[in-house]
Amino acid sequence: MSKHGRREANRLIRQQQLQEAKRKRSIRISAIAAGVLMLVSVGAYVVYTNTADTTHNVPQQANAAGTGIVAGSGPIKVEVYQDYLCPSCRAFHAAAEERLQAMVRENKITLTTYPIAILDRLSTNRYSTRSAAAAGCAADSGKFAQFSDALYDKQPAEGGAGYTDEELVNVGRSAGLGDPFASCVRDGTYSGWPGFATEESSRRGVTGTPTVFVNDKKVVPGQGQTITDAVFNAIAGS
Repeated sequence: MSKHGRREANRLIRQQQLQEAKRKRSIRISAIAAGVLMLVSVGAYVVYTNTADTTHNVPQQANAAGTGIVAGSGPIKVEVYQDYLCPSCRAFHAAAEERLQAMVRENKITLTTYPIAILDRLSTNRYSTRSAAAAGCAADSGKFAQFSDALYDKQPAEGGAGYTDEELVNVGRSAGLGDPFASCVRDGTYSGWPGFATEESSRRGVTGTPTVFVNDKKVVPGQGQTITDAVFNAIAGS
């Protein structure tokens, strides 16, 4: 091989060595970056789990999961997800609640109501959360249905301040609730419960209210149907 040929061969060898070194350096950098990303992700998860609300009181008459209030023990399971600030929930309640409660008394259905808080952003004092927490207090006194009636009858408008705790106490008194209820509301006994119930509802795919399931099947109104008609048609067909 000529002198020039040896130089060219050596140059090509050095070039290959440099390219290999560069490739290995890239692999090391990628591995380090992936490790850092994994640590950040794990760290974020740890922070989330450490800051998530894991302690909350559960009202009496709640279901086994601690997410809703149960009435009746009939063979057909009806589940209603509602927000006390939601106008559509108020309309559904006005149209359906009396018939649903009659079915509870006739032992036709087991009714589970989930007071969730997805509309806190539409009040200036987290009314959805506080009214749901107060409903938990009403359940302890055996007047969940009556208190729900009163809340919907006196539903505040979206976009402003909902009722204060003292005003919720007064709403409760109008529904026949007494001092134990008042103390429960003032002490914030169930203040952490609506957030838990809301988070659990999202795991089930609930994205709005009212959302109703009959025997674990989500009720979706057909063309020209109201949610109320669809619910009672689903119950009749069960």
